[in-house]
Amino acid sequence: MLPERQGNRMTSEVNTEKSVAIGWSAKRNLADYIAQITATGREAVVVRAPRVLVFTTTFHPIMGPAEHALCRLMASMPDVHFDIVTAAHTKEALTSDCPVSNATIHRVGWGTAFDKFVLPFLGGMRGMELAGKHTYAFSWSVMASYGTLAALSVRRKRNLPLLVTLADQSLSWYELLFLRLITGRADQVYASSKWQGAKLASLEERMRARKSLGEGDAFANQIRFAYSGFLANKK
Repeated sequence: MLPERQGNRMTSEVNTEKSVAIGWSAKRNLADYIAQITATGREAVVVRAPRVLVFTTTFHPIMGPAEHALCRLMASMPDVHFDIVTAAHTKEALTSDCPVSNATIHRVGWGTAFDKFVLPFLGGMRGMELAGKHTYAFSWSVMASYGTLAALSVRRKRNLPLLVTLADQSLSWYELLFLRLITGRADQVYASSKWQGAKLASLEERMRARKSLGEGDAFANQIRFAYSGFLANKK
C-alpha cells in the first residue's frame, strides 16, 4: 500500500537443511493447511477493510508538523481511506474541504477554541457512529491529547484496536502524567523521538510492535513507520 522503499524484501527463500539435519520434517503441506483454515475458519475471520479511523485534536486548516505529516502519509496511500475525527476550532474550518482526496473530515464543535474540550465526548460519539458503519483495520490517535480520549471511548465500546503516535512534543510533568494515563490504555504506542521513549519507559511493552493490534498489526506498523519518516522530513 506504500511506495517501495529501501530495505523492502520482495522475495525470500527458506533453507531447512540444518533443521532436517537434527531430525525435523514437515508434517503438513502448506497448500492443504491453508485450505483447511479457509474451510473451517471462514466464519471467524473478520475482514478488515483498508480503512483507518483517525483522531486528531486539530486538522486542516489548523496545521502543525504532525498534521502536515498526516496529509503526506495519506496522499502516499491512495488505496486506503482515512476518516478523520477532529475539533472544528474555527469558523473557517466548518466550510473547509479536506486537502487529501482519500480522506473524509468529521468535525465536531461550533468553530470556537472551546471545541477541543468537547472533542472527547462529541468526537467519541462520532467515532462510534462511524465504527458502526465501517469495518476499520484499527483506530489511530495522531497525538496524545483530547482526540485520544475520544479514541479510547471507541476502543472500549466498539472493541477497535488503538494506535497512539506521539509527535515531537515537549512535555511538562503534568502532561507526562496525563500522557501515561491515557496511553496506558492504548494497544500500541509509538514515540517519534528517543527522549520521549525514555520518559515513557513504563509503556515499553506497548511501544513494541508485537501483535498489539491483532489483525491490523502489520498494517499499523507500516503506517507508523511511514508517518515517522514524513514527520522527520518537515519540508
